[in-house]
Amino acid sequence: MKKIVSVFTLLKPHKRSLIIGLVFALLANVFDILGPYVLKLSFDVFQKNFRWNDLLPYAVLLLLFALIRGFFRFKMRMKVVGVSRDLEFDLRTTYFDHLLKLPSQFFDLNKTGDLMNRATSDIENVRMMLGPALMYATNTIVIMIVSFSVMFALSVELTLYMSIILPAVVVSVGWMGREEFLRTDAQQESLSELSAAVQENLSGIRVIRSYSLEQREIENLEKHNQKFFDKSVRLLRIDMLFTPLLGIIFSFGFSIILWKGGLLVLANKITLGTLVAFISYLGLLGWPMIAIGWVANLMQRGLASWNRIQNILSEPLEKEINSILTIQNGSIEFKNVSFSYNNDTRMVLKDIDFELPAGKSLGILGKTGSGKTTLVSLIPRLYTPTEGKIFIDGEEIQNYSIATLRSSIGFVPQEAFLFSATIAENIAFGKSDAKQSEIETAAKQSLLYNDIEQFENGLKTLVGERGLTLSGGQKQRTAIARAFLINPKILILDDPLANVDTETEHRILQYLYEFMKKRTTIIISHRASTVMNCDYLIVLDHGEIVEQGEPSQLIREDSYFRKLVERQRIAEELEEVA
Repeated sequence: MKKIVSVFTLLKPHKRSLIIGLVFALLANVFDILGPYVLKLSFDVFQKNFRWNDLLPYAVLLLLFALIRGFFRFKMRMKVVGVSRDLEFDLRTTYFDHLLKLPSQFFDLNKTGDLMNRATSDIENVRMMLGPALMYATNTIVIMIVSFSVMFALSVELTLYMSIILPAVVVSVGWMGREEFLRTDAQQESLSELSAAVQENLSGIRVIRSYSLEQREIENLEKHNQKFFDKSVRLLRIDMLFTPLLGIIFSFGFSIILWKGGLLVLANKITLGTLVAFISYLGLLGWPMIAIGWVANLMQRGLASWNRIQNILSEPLEKEINSILTIQNGSIEFKNVSFSYNNDTRMVLKDIDFELPAGKSLGILGKTGSGKTTLVSLIPRLYTPTEGKIFIDGEEIQNYSIATLRSSIGFVPQEAFLFSATIAENIAFGKSDAKQSEIETAAKQSLLYNDIEQFENGLKTLVGERGLTLSGGQKQRTAIARAFLINPKILILDDPLANVDTETEHRILQYLYEFMKKRTTIIISHRASTVMNCDYLIVLDHGEIVEQGEPSQLIREDSYFRKLVERQRIAEELEEVA
């Protein structure tokens, strides 16, 4: 995806609608500017001998101009604000699309709440900058240029007096604009921290309650909330200063014009109509001059938020290639593979070297933190090896497209993640066009179907966020069914039966070993029984392979695997006695 390097790049697809909207803005301004001149003519008539009927044409003109002006303003808003909504849609889609293509390391280093805040609050600030701010900026520039020109033509002297306040306006807007930018950036950062804290607490609400730590978390959240409040108040102070300060400056200029203009009328140097028109143009300038502050406010907020969004959009994507290679058999080979997270000097995996022929199964054992999950995460390129190479069917995995590679792998992670959808939709997540019969078969193979039949809505049962309405075992079996359904060439199971009892495990394994036939399979487990029937085993310790071979071979040696089998056999016997 092409990286967006300029905020105005977003406007290009909508430039036609935007130009039309700005044309409507110009037309509305034309009739705005004509109004005071009509007032001048009517007051000049009023000073002479006149009849009331002489004022009727001017009254009709003012009414007509108001109607036309209102029509063009309506069309202007429809176009420009409509474009800003389209831009918001495009930017949010681009942002989300970019997030989905970023490497896993990016999400290791960035909080979910912060990324969510950029997708909501920051994008809204950008929309306001490219919509209302751009619209009012155009209005302000046009009205100020034309009004000052007409005012200069009406009275050079009054215009010069009016110019006294311009330096004050420029200095005020410049100073407050800089403050607005800095304070907005600080506020958005604190909002991201608050969002991340709220998201984390809601996700872990059951853990918080189980340890009775509600009050501690409330106090911790109050600190984030107080910080956001303080930053918001600092921003609010500068916001609240904008309009009153510019209003005071403008009122000062208005007082000068009223005093000096009155003297000129009394001296017959200008007509009453000219003074009325001049004051009307000054009134017409009132909102644009005050709007300078509001527009500058929106612009600074938008630029601050755009910088935050651009920081994400400039993050390098996962390296992808256009490749026609497909995975035919699924043999896997690791050659001297080492890995560390985020360029850390400590290697999580060290010189991993093994071959797994197509259609064979590999069991991986090891203590917690030995690198088992990291090892299998390298195969679908969730992470990239720091050293060494990984091959599938004799080809480096970098030579396959990511879509081809991952669609050929059924991955059941250690922590089964379910979406807030039906059980059927969660099972069919990797194959959205799956038939009902296929979903049911996958549910039966993972021994989930009997549980589903107990639910009132069966497969159509909605699961809560992250599948919280299901038990741990049911979530794991749903994830297993999801992997079964896509019929992968390679199956990776990361401790898939940790949350099921030994009887259910035995029954699932019967289906699993049948499903594993002609598929390359890797199973991580803490239970020796789960991997006992695998073709090969490797044992990891501190990121290194310390044992490998066939189960029948390792169990005859003084090995970690043998000791694990013996310990678990004793535990099962004690459980039976109990």
